[in-house]
Amino acid sequence: MKNGEWLMCSIMLKRLNAEAPALLVIIAFFTLFFWPGIFGGHYYVSGDALVYSYPMRKVAWEMIRSGTLPLWTPHILSGYPLLSMAQLGIGYPLTWFYLILPGHVAEHIYVLAPYVLAPIFVYTYLREIGRSRLASLLGGLSFTYGGMMVSGLGQTAMFTNAVMWLPLMLIAMERARTEVFARCLIGAGLAYAMAVLTGLGQGFLYAGIIAIAYGAFLSLFHTAGRTEVHPTLFSLQRWKPLAVAVGGIGLAVCVAAFQILETMQAQRLSIRRTLTYEIFSGGSFAPLQAWQSFINPIYHFNYEATAYVPLLAAVFALVAIIAALFSPRLHARTFFWLAVATFGLLLMMGDHTPLYRLAYRVPLLNLFRIPWRHAYEWTLAVSVLSAFGWDAAANLTARATQARREKLIAGGMLAACLAAGIVLLKLANRPVDTGSTSWATGLSESALLGGKLGYTLLLMLAVWFGFRMMQSRWRLMLLVTVIVMACYWEQELLGPNWWTPQNKTASFFNSISPPSRFLKNYVPEQNRIYTSWGNGLFIELPRYESHNLAARHGLHDAAGYEPLMMKRYNLAFGAGWAFETPSFSAPLDHQILNPRWQALDLLNVRHLVEFNAPVSASMIKDGIKFAVPEATANLTTGQSLVFTGAPASVDSLSLVTTMANSTHLEQGQPVARIIVHTADGRAIERELKAGIDTAEWAHERPDVKQNIRHALPPIFDSRPADTENSFSALRYQTKLDLGEKAIVERIEVKNVAEIATVILWKATLYDSAGNDAFLLRQRLPEHWRKVYDADNVAIYENPRALPRCWLAPQAKAVSEEEALRAIRGESEEAFNPRELALIEPDDKVKVELPQENNLDNALANIIIYQPNRLAIETNTNNRAVLVVSEVNYPGWEATIDGQPTTIFKTDYLLRGVIVPAGKHRVEMRYTAPAAKIGAMISALTLLLLGGMAIFAARRKRSASVPRAGNSSIARFMLHGAIQHAFYHARQIALLKKLVA
Repeated sequence: MKNGEWLMCSIMLKRLNAEAPALLVIIAFFTLFFWPGIFGGHYYVSGDALVYSYPMRKVAWEMIRSGTLPLWTPHILSGYPLLSMAQLGIGYPLTWFYLILPGHVAEHIYVLAPYVLAPIFVYTYLREIGRSRLASLLGGLSFTYGGMMVSGLGQTAMFTNAVMWLPLMLIAMERARTEVFARCLIGAGLAYAMAVLTGLGQGFLYAGIIAIAYGAFLSLFHTAGRTEVHPTLFSLQRWKPLAVAVGGIGLAVCVAAFQILETMQAQRLSIRRTLTYEIFSGGSFAPLQAWQSFINPIYHFNYEATAYVPLLAAVFALVAIIAALFSPRLHARTFFWLAVATFGLLLMMGDHTPLYRLAYRVPLLNLFRIPWRHAYEWTLAVSVLSAFGWDAAANLTARATQARREKLIAGGMLAACLAAGIVLLKLANRPVDTGSTSWATGLSESALLGGKLGYTLLLMLAVWFGFRMMQSRWRLMLLVTVIVMACYWEQELLGPNWWTPQNKTASFFNSISPPSRFLKNYVPEQNRIYTSWGNGLFIELPRYESHNLAARHGLHDAAGYEPLMMKRYNLAFGAGWAFETPSFSAPLDHQILNPRWQALDLLNVRHLVEFNAPVSASMIKDGIKFAVPEATANLTTGQSLVFTGAPASVDSLSLVTTMANSTHLEQGQPVARIIVHTADGRAIERELKAGIDTAEWAHERPDVKQNIRHALPPIFDSRPADTENSFSALRYQTKLDLGEKAIVERIEVKNVAEIATVILWKATLYDSAGNDAFLLRQRLPEHWRKVYDADNVAIYENPRALPRCWLAPQAKAVSEEEALRAIRGESEEAFNPRELALIEPDDKVKVELPQENNLDNALANIIIYQPNRLAIETNTNNRAVLVVSEVNYPGWEATIDGQPTTIFKTDYLLRGVIVPAGKHRVEMRYTAPAAKIGAMISALTLLLLGGMAIFAARRKRSASVPRAGNSSIARFMLHGAIQHAFYHARQIALLKKLVA
C-alpha cells in the first residue's frame, strides 16, 4: 500500500473508532425494540409483507433458482407480468436473501433492516454537516422510531426501504463541493439506485424531490464547507451539488430501467393509469387529527402513519428555529429543513389545505395517493432540526465542572430518567401477547398526556444539567440515556403492542392450510382456484390462505392482490377501484352471483374457496348476539336475495338493518319478508317492520324527522353522517325468534316495501342457549357444488369451468364494450364461449374470421406449460379459433409450426389464435420487450458507472501522489502530516466549543 493510501486508511479507521460508540447505541436500541424478532423466534412478517410481498418474492426467487427468468407468473390474477411488480424489489440487494434463506426469514430481514440502517444513515449525514455525535444520534433515532417508520408503512417495509437511502445522497451532495465530482456522482447514483430498486415509486419520488431541492439549496446558498473558496453564482463549481442530485437520480433510474419500463407498461394498462382528485386526496389528516397523532399517537393511531416525533426532539427542533432566526447565516440549513417540515405537514393534511390542489397538477406526484404518507418529510425534517437545536442549546449552556457533587447529581438524574420511564411504561403498557393485537391503554388519554409532558420536562432538566458539566463519562452516560429514553418509551407502547403480536413462528410459515392441501390434489395447469377472503378476515394462516398466499404452494389463482391490476380484469370482476379481487362473501357487484356471468368459467376456475367467520367471532348487545364481521347487502323494491344457513341447530336470527328513501312508510308496515328454510324441508316465515325492526338511516336529520311516519326501533349504533356532525346516521337491531331449534339450510329475504331500499348489515343465526353464532352471506348460484366444508372454510366446484384451452368454430368481431357486456351476462343474447369467440379486431392485421357450424373431434391439448412459455397441439377439420384461458397481455408472441402469428384479444380477457385445419403446434412465449430494452439500458449504465469509478480512482491517486520533479516523497508526507495535525486541532477546538 502506498504512503498516501496508508494515511487515508489510518484517518478512516480513526474516524470509524470515534463513531463506533454511537453505532453501538443504535444497534442496542434496535435489539431492545425488536427483541421478539431477534431472540424470541418470532418473524416480523405481517400485513402486506405477508399477503403480498412474501408469497410473490418466494415465487420469483424459486424461478431464479431453477434458471427461469421471473417474467411472468400464473399464480395470481390468472397470469400477471411478474417483473412489473416492481415493489417485489427483485433487483434490490436486501431481497436477495431469498436466494439462500427460507422466505419468511428473508422477508423478516427485509422488514427490519431499515431500523438499523436508517438511523446510521441519518447519523452519518448529520456528522457530515458538523453536528455533534449526541445531536446526530438524536436525529437518527427520532426519525427511525417516529410516526412514519413505526407504522403500517414500516410493517409493509416497502416505503421504509425506499426512503432510507436519501441521507447518503445528501452526503454525496455535501462532498461534491470539495471532492472529485465523479466519485460524488457515483455515490449519489448508487444510493438513489437502492431506493429505486425497491420499486416503491411513491417513496423514491418523495426522496428524489428532497434530494433535488437540497442540491439546489446548496448551490444557491453556498454554505461553509471544508474549503474557504466561495465560487461565484455562475461558476460550474458552485452548481456541483445540484448536478450530483440530478445526475445521480438519472443514473439510478437507468440502473433500474429493467423493471421501471416493465412497470410503466403495467401502469398504463392498470386501474391506476390516472387518479381522480378524490382518490388522490383520500386519506389525509384534518389539522386536529394531525395534532392529536403528534401529541398522543397511542390514542390517535393511524394504521399507515402518524405525525409523531419524540417530544424532546420537537422541543430541540423549535430551539433550532429560534437559533436560526438570531443567526441566519450560521444556520442556513435550518431554513431548508424547516421548509421541508412545513411542506410535509401541509401535504399530510391533503385537501384541508389549498396546497394539495396544486400538488394534483404536478406530473408524477399526482399518481400517488394517501396524503398522510407525507409524514416522511415531516418526521425526517423535524428529526434533523432536532440535531441542530441540540447543538445550539449545548453552545449556550456548556460549562466545565469537576465537582464531586455534580457527579452525584448526574448519577441521580440518570437513575431518575430510567426509573420514571420504566414506571410510565408499566402504568400504560400491557404484556406482549403474541397472537392478537393489543393497545397500551392502561392510562387514560389525559393521564398519559400528563405523564408524557412531565417526563419530557424531567428529560429536559437532565439535558440542561448534562450540557453544563464537562465530566465526559457521566455527561455521556446521562445524555445518551436521555436520548434513548426519549425516543424509546412512547413507541414501546405502540410498536410491540400493535405490531409484535401479529408476528408468527417458523412453524406458521412452514404449514399448509387444509384447503390448500385439498386443492393440491388437482393439477394447477388445468384447474384454477379463486380464493374469496371473508369480510374482515384478511390473514388467518394456517386456517386459510387468501390474497397471494396460495401461490406459495404452486396453485393457480384467478384472485389476487396487486396495485397495478389490469383495468380489464378489474372491470370483468366489477371490483371498482380496488387492488384486490372481490370477495364472494360480500361481493362488490351482485352480478357476480348471476348465473349468466361467465368470467370464472372463462378463466378455468374449477374451485372457489370461501372463508367464513369463525363461530366464536360474535358479540352480545342488549342480550342479542351478533356476528362481529359484516356482510352488507342492499335490496331494492321487489328484489330477493338468498343467504347461507348454519351447520348447527339454531333458534334465533338477529339483524342489523337500515332503510333509505323510506320516510313515507307507516309505523309497523312490513318492508321485508324473510323465509327460513330448514334442512328437513320446512319454511319459517317472518317479517321486518318499519319503526319496530328497522327505520330510515337519516331518521335524526331535521328535515327528515319532521316528515317521517315511523318511529325509532332499537338502535344498534350511530356515527356522524357528515364532517359537520349535523346529525347521526343510525343502524337498527332486531331479533327474530324462530320458535324452535333447527338446522337452517338457507334464508330468503325479499324487499316488499314501496319505493324504499333495505340495507342488511349483519345477519346472524345463533343458539340462544349456546355459544354458536353464524354470519350469513349471500349464497352462490346453484351450479356451484360444495366439495369441502371444514373449520368454516367451504370449497365449491364449478362444473361449468372451461378448460385451459379449447377450439371455437365461430368468431365474431366485437368492440371492447360489447365483449365486456357479453362475459358479464349483460348482453341481450346469451353468450356460449365454446361455440363463439369474441375477437376485438387488430387494425394492423386483416384476417377472415372462422364461421364454421361445428368441429368434428377437435382437440387442443397443452403439452408444455411453463410460466413464460406454452406449447399446444391442435387438431381440427376446419379453421377455428384456439382460445387459451390465459390473460392477454402485450409481450406475448405466438407461432404456428414455427411461423409467427397474431394473438387476438379474445373474450375480453383471453388470448386467441386462428389455426388452420389439420394438426399443428402453437407456441406462446412472453418476451417482455419493455424489460429487454430496460435490461440493456441497465447494463450500459452499470458499465458507465464502472468506468466512472476507475476514472475517479485514478484522478484521486494522481491528485494525492506527488509528480516526479515537483517535490520529494518525504516533503509530500511531511506536508500531509502537517495538514493532518491542523485538521485534528481544528476538530478538537470545535468539539470543545460545541459539545464538550
